[in-house]
Amino acid sequence: MAPIHRNHGNKRRAERRHQCRVRLAQHIYEKLGVYIDATRVRLKPGPDDPYRWLVMPSKKHLLEKQLSKSSVRDYDEICSAVDDSALEAVPADEYMQRRAIPATDSTGSTQRVGNQLNRPVESFATKTIHLTAENDMLQIAHQESVARADRAEAALTDMRIELQDAQNLIQQLQAEAYDLNGKLQKSLCMMETYKKRAQDSDKAIQTLVEAVDTARSQASSTCSYF
Repeated sequence: MAPIHRNHGNKRRAERRHQCRVRLAQHIYEKLGVYIDATRVRLKPGPDDPYRWLVMPSKKHLLEKQLSKSSVRDYDEICSAVDDSALEAVPADEYMQRRAIPATDSTGSTQRVGNQLNRPVESFATKTIHLTAENDMLQIAHQESVARADRAEAALTDMRIELQDAQNLIQQLQAEAYDLNGKLQKSLCMMETYKKRAQDSDKAIQTLVEAVDTARSQASSTCSYF
């Protein structure tokens, strides 16, 4: 059974090593814009490699071993160091310039930086202050978002009311137009009726005039006879 456990451990170590290489290659691309195949990423770059590593003093031990000889714990720590900016990739030429420039400590003496990141370690209190400030900013942003949402909801409600009023007005105008159309049709019918009556009256008057003329002619003839 022992070989099975050992093979399982080796497989897990190989997987974590690959994940670590991928994370380092991704970091190099993000920082330098240079694509390095994950299988060719090294903690101890060669002279032709375009990158070098800068590391915090507390993480200096991460660069002492090659990736192929590191443990699962080392891989996890390397990835965490990259995420925490305790391990950073820099161009090879910039790395050489950093090595050539000495750093001055608090006593005034010079101390070579080498491949260590000479930066102050942020205290827990400082981190707490920063996190509190960020939390306050997030709360303010959230409140502003809620206020904007409330204003948008109020504006939407007003628009819905205006839309309903417009729809009611349209319905009212349509009803009035329907009534006017009915009245117009009724007026047209009445006009046709009056027109027909007028025509009938004209005919009756014409007939009456003709009858009167005939009667007058007959009366005139009778008077002449006597």
